[in-house]
Amino acid sequence: MKAVEKLMTKKLHRIWQIWLGDLRLRIMVGQMVLVVTIMSMACFAGLVFQSHILQEAAQNRALAFARTFSAFGAAAVQENLYQLQESMPALQKNEHLLNLDIIDPDRMISVALHPSRIGTILTVDAGIEAKLATRDEFSHIEVDEAGHRRMLVMEPLRFKTGELIWVRVEYSLAQMDQLLRWMVGAVVGVTVLLATVMILAVSHGLNRIAEVLRSMMRELNVSPASWAGSHSEVSQGEIERLFMAVREANHQLTVQQQELRDQADLLERRVEERTAQLAEARDQALEATKLKAEFLATMSHEIR
Repeated sequence: MKAVEKLMTKKLHRIWQIWLGDLRLRIMVGQMVLVVTIMSMACFAGLVFQSHILQEAAQNRALAFARTFSAFGAAAVQENLYQLQESMPALQKNEHLLNLDIIDPDRMISVALHPSRIGTILTVDAGIEAKLATRDEFSHIEVDEAGHRRMLVMEPLRFKTGELIWVRVEYSLAQMDQLLRWMVGAVVGVTVLLATVMILAVSHGLNRIAEVLRSMMRELNVSPASWAGSHSEVSQGEIERLFMAVREANHQLTVQQQELRDQADLLERRVEERTAQLAEARDQALEATKLKAEFLATMSHEIR
């Protein structure tokens, strides 16, 4: 176990070294994270907004079916149950309409889109029961066993006596979910495309910088391969190696310039010393010539 931990620590340390030493990698990863974060936030906000619009549209379509019956009134609906049941096959052509039931005050389904449901006593969970107790219109989103979402709308029809019959509509949200999935796929595709374009653009810029640095190194006759990695234990990427090579070349040039200045100063001092020696020798030669002339002049006078 300790050996595995040691190996994992070594691997993580190696990855961290690569991360610290590779500017290109840091820029690429940073760009990817930035683009994905921005697009994810924009996608989330857009999907929430679009989902709200689509859900409201589905709810309005479901309510339209329910309010068709409420326009006749509870008494008219109750008196024409047979005619309403005969009109149900026309509604079955709507693939998004899953169920449409008319429920009498005893909670028994008296008219249904699917005839097999007629005579069934409606059973609901506690949450729906609490909403029914309010005796007001409501809508609710449910998920069936297959994971498909559907909109449930309950529309009350009131008798003058205060009794209620309910119009129950189940409307499929599969089309809305499919559209949302398509939008998510489109956003993911755009995100990948945008990230790819940005990475390629930055990579091109970094390649141009690297080419400039390589050109400088060729002009300076410096090769990073001879010393790359000798200044740091951190693994270095190409950009870092080139920068370090240029920095090293600059350091070497600075040292050479200083050496040249020192040699120039030394040469100047030697020239000054030699000039002083020559000047002294010239003065001595002039003095000797003068003494020689005086000596010859004296000897010539003595001879005469």
